[in-house]
Amino acid sequence: MGGQACVFYGAAEFGRDKDWPMLRRSVDVHYLAHREQPTPERVDFWLTELRTPVLLIEAALEDEERREREADRRYWAPLREELERLRHEGR
Repeated sequence: MGGQACVFYGAAEFGRDKDWPMLRRSVDVHYLAHREQPTPERVDFWLTELRTPVLLIEAALEDEERREREADRRYWAPLREELERLRHEGR
């Protein structure tokens, strides 16, 4: 696996045990720097690459909450429009 990872990432010595903590920290820093502006691509990246349990859980919960809020917004939008229409017709 080490040799394949080295070719994939283009680093001759990538895959040494000391390299993984640096990569882990780089993903953590990326998440902490951009978590206020999540995009679908970023969220997919974080959920795939984060290795720090606390940050992975946070990212997963925030993604779930965002998806639920969006689903609620889509569900209620037509009902709100109908209520507004009925309210204006009653005047």
